[in-house]
Amino acid sequence: MGERKNIRVFSPGFEFLCEIDDYEQLLLHRVFAGYGDFEIRIGASKPNAGYLKPGNIISLDAGPAGSVRSAGEELPGYAVGPGRSAGAELLGHASGIIEYWERTQDRKSEGLSVKGYTLERVLNRRITYPAAGAAFWEMTGPAESVIKALINRNLGAGAEAGRAIPEVAVPQDKGRGAVVTVQTAYRPLDEEVRRVCMDAGVGIAVNLDAAGKKFTAEVVFGADRTAGQSALPPVVFSAEFDNILEQKLVESALDYRNTAITGGKGDGVTREIVTVYENAPVAGMDRREMFADIRDSAVTSAMLPDRGREALGMRPAVAALDGKVNPFHSLVYGRDYFLGDIVTRAYGLAALDTRITEVTEAWDAKGYTLECVFGNRMPTLLDKIKGGIGQ
Repeated sequence: MGERKNIRVFSPGFEFLCEIDDYEQLLLHRVFAGYGDFEIRIGASKPNAGYLKPGNIISLDAGPAGSVRSAGEELPGYAVGPGRSAGAELLGHASGIIEYWERTQDRKSEGLSVKGYTLERVLNRRITYPAAGAAFWEMTGPAESVIKALINRNLGAGAEAGRAIPEVAVPQDKGRGAVVTVQTAYRPLDEEVRRVCMDAGVGIAVNLDAAGKKFTAEVVFGADRTAGQSALPPVVFSAEFDNILEQKLVESALDYRNTAITGGKGDGVTREIVTVYENAPVAGMDRREMFADIRDSAVTSAMLPDRGREALGMRPAVAALDGKVNPFHSLVYGRDYFLGDIVTRAYGLAALDTRITEVTEAWDAKGYTLECVFGNRMPTLLDKIKGGIGQ
């Protein structure tokens, strides 16, 4: 997958504008259970650089001259390999919307830098609405069904007038994934979808269909390629195999909490308090408490345990492996393994089966680099601010 990618640019109305291959640098960061981002650096005087402006759509996997392959058609380097479930090939579509434009000038040249998010970010444009006449919207069912219902009712065909985004299409629900329960009201849609994805071990992909003038939102699934299974060729990353250039193993309990004292409505002695545990109740030195302040007026008593568990989810014990992968090894990203797959990482005498949750690719004058995040990354300050409920 190290070949230089062409960037195809479309207008907000899906009109093909140009194709660019003479950029200085292209960075693409994708996330299995959420949205990623991209950055393009190019000489401001380069042909077609003027089309790189906020609102326009960029795609790395649209077909020649702006045509876009159908959802089920194989993409070069992202072919539907063994173990790929229906819809997984859509992860090959790396498309996004430009949100930021910056032009710089020195004595010798002018440069252009544009940045944006992958199309999954479109879910961030809506919050979740409660059901009519109710304090919240609730659903229990397969993860795919819940996610597609969330999207449909908040920006799709089931949304109220003015909230629907006609450009977003949701394919037919196939009822796949683990059973989950959601109770939500007035929360960011993308965060609720991400929470379901994390709970069920699935991903979300919003892909460009320029021919149909649509953004297609699909639930996607990774394959098990660990060393302990035999159904598929195993994928093992290890410095000994020369397929890892750099790696870092992190085990952290610095911010870990396993008991959430969850406060709901009321004040003082009349305030509703529920104690929620990560797993089973714990005591003594093993018990690590936090207070989850849930004052949202839409949150009912029945919702407090879920909110407490959500707060605990922002304070996990972390075991994560980050690594710069050798992209020119016999194991090739996009052919032998994909974003969302579960693989085996060997680190010294330790081995860990973990999901590829994030992938960052870079193309520049030095060539091509590939970095993967295996498992959950360390929570950032922004993550904690977004959570906004734990202390």
